Amino acid sequence: MELLLAAAAGFACGMLPNAVLVAKLFRLPDPRGYGSGNPGATNVMRSGNRLAGRLVFVLDCAKGLLPALACGWLLAAEGAASLAALGAVAGHVWSPLLRFKGGRGVATGLGGFYAIDWRLGLFATAMWLLVYLMTRIASLASVAAVVATMLLASWLHPFGSYPAVAVAGMAMIITIRHRQNLKKLAEGTEHSFKK
Repeated sequence: MELLLAAAAGFACGMLPNAVLVAKLFRLPDPRGYGSGNPGATNVMRSGNRLAGRLVFVLDCAKGLLPALACGWLLAAEGAASLAALGAVAGHVWSPLLRFKGGRGVATGLGGFYAIDWRLGLFATAMWLLVYLMTRIASLASVAAVVATMLLASWLHPFGSYPAVAVAGMAMIITIRHRQNLKKLAEGTEHSFKK
């Protein structure tokens, strides 16, 4: 029962559409109407307002981090933090407040990685930065980071454990949400932040 509560709490936090709310606060266009059409930090950055984009990133990270930490501390069930993090990513990606068309889940997943195991969070951050600085392609950096983090989680935590399963689930959700980006990468048409 506690595990279901943790997943539900994570989902409830994850479904908050920070990109849309921040865009309204900064009087920016709705991020669903330009760029990739994705309500996330990277697309808000494309509006030209970097402060707004960074704020969305921080808030989306918090959606993965805070409910997972809270559930880990407050609930006795093993795996509460892991399932809350997984729930947060699912809530972000399939937000009922956005007619189940949410963001890609990268920032929320990163926050969840830190909550599950700080080593996973640091590794994902470093991997994302490394790939992004080499390619200037956010989607490629995101997919590379989550897949590599999934592999690390399977090495750091026993096979079938809550952390390993939750991280694998998060990585799969995020990768699936990037399927159009991966197709564009293969075609050579994916958006890049290269000058």
